[in-house]
Amino acid sequence: MFQAHRQRLSSPLSRWISPAKKQTRKPPAEPDAQPDGEDVPDVPGEEEETEGSLAPRMALAGATGGDTLELKNANGDSLKQGTDYIVSGKTYTITTKENIVITGGDPDATVRLESGDDSNVTLDNVTGLKALYAQTGYEMNVTLVGENHVGYIYGSENGASQTHIVIGGDGALTGHHIGGEYNYDVVSADITITGGTIELDGLDGNSSVGARYGAAIGGGNPGGIAKNITITGGEITVSSMYGAGIGGGSGGNAENIIIEGGKITATSISGAAIGGGQKGSAKKITITGGTVTANGDRGAGIGGGYTGNAENINISGGTVTASAHGGAAIGGGQYGGAKNITITGGTVTATTSIQSSGLLSIGAAIGGGGGDNKSYTSVDIFIPPVDGITISGGTVTASAPVGVGFIGNAVGCGFYYGSAYGFHTSIATNVSISCGTYTGSELVSSYIAEGYKLVQNGTVWEVVPNYVAQIGDDKYYTLAEAIAAVQNEEAITLLSDVELISTISVSKKLTIDLAGHTITTPDVAAGPGQSVNGTTIFSLENGADLTIKDSVGGGKVVPGSVTNSNSSSADKPAIGLEGSAKLTV
Repeated sequence: MFQAHRQRLSSPLSRWISPAKKQTRKPPAEPDAQPDGEDVPDVPGEEEETEGSLAPRMALAGATGGDTLELKNANGDSLKQGTDYIVSGKTYTITTKENIVITGGDPDATVRLESGDDSNVTLDNVTGLKALYAQTGYEMNVTLVGENHVGYIYGSENGASQTHIVIGGDGALTGHHIGGEYNYDVVSADITITGGTIELDGLDGNSSVGARYGAAIGGGNPGGIAKNITITGGEITVSSMYGAGIGGGSGGNAENIIIEGGKITATSISGAAIGGGQKGSAKKITITGGTVTANGDRGAGIGGGYTGNAENINISGGTVTASAHGGAAIGGGQYGGAKNITITGGTVTATTSIQSSGLLSIGAAIGGGGGDNKSYTSVDIFIPPVDGITISGGTVTASAPVGVGFIGNAVGCGFYYGSAYGFHTSIATNVSISCGTYTGSELVSSYIAEGYKLVQNGTVWEVVPNYVAQIGDDKYYTLAEAIAAVQNEEAITLLSDVELISTISVSKKLTIDLAGHTITTPDVAAGPGQSVNGTTIFSLENGADLTIKDSVGGGKVVPGSVTNSNSSSADKPAIGLEGSAKLTV
C-alpha cells in the first residue's frame, strides 16, 4: 500500500535544535522559489521557532522546593528507611509491597518502585516530584488526591515483561510526560487513564533547551513507541511539538489507542495530536465515546505524524473534533497516506485549513496528507496514497480549504498547490460514503455508496439517500422494491428519474405517479455484424392493472434508443402486456 518515500527529515534531530547553538528557521519561500538547504520544508506562514519558543505552552503548577517528600503506607505510617525503601542521593527506591502514599514534595527527587510485585500508589497533594518509575513487568495503580505535580511518570516494556500504568482518582496532576523512558526505541508501558484532571506538555526530560520530543502520554524521545493506551475517563489536556500529544515520541509509532470516555484535548505540531510522533505512523486508533479535540499541524489531528501513515482508525461514538494543516485532520501526516478509516457513529468534525498563501501542502479532512514537491518541479510531486475510507453513520462534517486556484478535498487524498506548479491531487481507492456534509471539491462519484447521492450547495456537498420512490411515508431505493411493496392498490410516487437495467414485472393493481420524472432504459448499440434488442420497461402479467399518471407535468416513460449495425432501430415495446393485463396512461 505505502511505497517508500524519500524522507525530508533524515537529518539528526540535533540539526533542529542544538543545545549549544540557538537555531532559527528560515522564513517561508516565495511561491515560485525553491527553499534552500532545508531538511524539512517550511510550512507556509510558520512562525520562527527558537529555544525559548519551545518551552511548555501550558502554565503548569510549579513544584516548590520548601516541602519535604513524605513516604507513607495506607495507614498513614511513615515508611522505614532501610526496611521499606533505600535512598541514594535524591533517588528513593521502594521495596515494600505495602500500598504507598506520597505527599509533600521535593522537585529533585525520584521515586522508583522495586517491590517485585504490582503496586498501588496514592499521590496526595504532591507539591513536586521529578519522576515516578513503575517497576518493569508489573502494574502500578496511581490514585490522584488533591493537586499534584510530578514531572515524569515512567514505565517501559523490557522484552516479554509487560508494564502497566493505571491512573485514576478525583485529583489533579500536572507534569510533562507519562509513558516510556527517554531512550532510543523504548516501548512505553501500557497506559490506562480512568479519571482525574491531567495536564502534560511533553517536555523532554533529557533536554536542556526545553524541547518537546516525547509524547505527553506514550512514547519517550527519540523513537519512543506507544502501545496500548486506553482512556475511559478524566479531563486530559496534553501537548507536544515533535512527539504526539497521545501516542509515539519523536520518530515513534503508536499502536492500539482506545478512547472510550473522558474529555481529551490533544495538540502537536510535527507529531499527530493523537497517533504517531514526528516520523511515526499510527496503527489502530479506536474511539467509542468521550469528547475528543485533536489539533495537529504537519502531523494529523488523529493519525500519522509528519511523515507517518495511518491505518485502522475507527470512530463509532463520542464527540470528535480534529484539525490539521499539512496533515489530514483524520488520517495521514503531511507526507503520509491512510488505509482503512471507518466512521460509523458519533459526532465527527474534521477540518484542514491554510496557514498562508504560496506553496500549499494541505491534507484532506479525512484521508491522506498534502504531499511533497520532491524536486520543486511540476512533474515530481508526491501525493500520499489512500486506500479504504468508510463513512456510514454518525453526524459527520468534513471541511477542506477553498482558495484562489484550488479547492481542497474533504475526503480522500490531500493536495499540493503552487502558483508555479499548479494543483495536484490523486484519487483514493475503496471509499464508501453514505452520510455527512462536506466542504471543498465535489466528492469523487465513485466515493458515494450505492443508493446514495450528492446534493450540492455551492462548495458544500451533502450525501443523502438516493430514494427513487415513495408509498405513503415509506421510501425505497429502487422502483422494483416499491412495486413489490404495494398493497391494496396503493400509489407509488417517483422521487427522482429512474433508469432500469432490467424489466420490472407487474402482477397487481397499482398506480405510478411520475411526478415530473422520467422512467427510461439505457441506450444500446450493436457492434459490427450484430443486432440487439432494447429493454422493455414494464411487463404486465395476466390480470395486472397499471395506471401511469403525472401530477406535476413533464414526466415520461421512454425506452432507451436501440441501434443495430445496419443503423435500424429494434422493435421493442416500452410496456408489454399479457392476457387480460390492463394499462391506463
